Amino acid sequence: MNAGFGVRMPGNYAPMYGAIPEQKQLKMFKNKNSKIEEIVKSINNRIEKIEKNFFLTNLLFSSVIYKLSIKNINNMDKKFWVTDKCNSCGVCVKVCPVNNINLIEGKPVWQHKCEHCLGCLQWCLKEAIQFGKSTAKRKRYHHPDVKVQDFMN
Repeated sequence: MNAGFGVRMPGNYAPMYGAIPEQKQLKMFKNKNSKIEEIVKSINNRIEKIEKNFFLTNLLFSSVIYKLSIKNINNMDKKFWVTDKCNSCGVCVKVCPVNNINLIEGKPVWQHKCEHCLGCLQWCLKEAIQFGKSTAKRKRYHHPDVKVQDFMN
């Protein structure tokens, strides 16, 4: 591969930040089409190009950070917790792609095989699932064309 591109889209990593305002999201969605057209032209013309990305993104996905964090990722689910808003609906169980959550006495319990996708946190209908100390205050992000049913196992 001799090319690399980035398309700026809304993020959903609630442990670091909350959802951006809807107007900014819509602007990103609108801008993505022209960016994708640019990428397609570059690929079709076999242009070798590596776009410079945001420094922190590069660092986050660097092999150094990856190697340090990957061995602990399954146990990171120890930082999940549930508020009293939980109504035992089981959405968290159904959206987990690795079947890492069981409802025990009506509350989610993580089984330490988490892939850290945060689907349980993002799709909890009551926003009862939290991760660490900061997510309780952060707005969840949902792409406007995606519904929770799309993730149900």
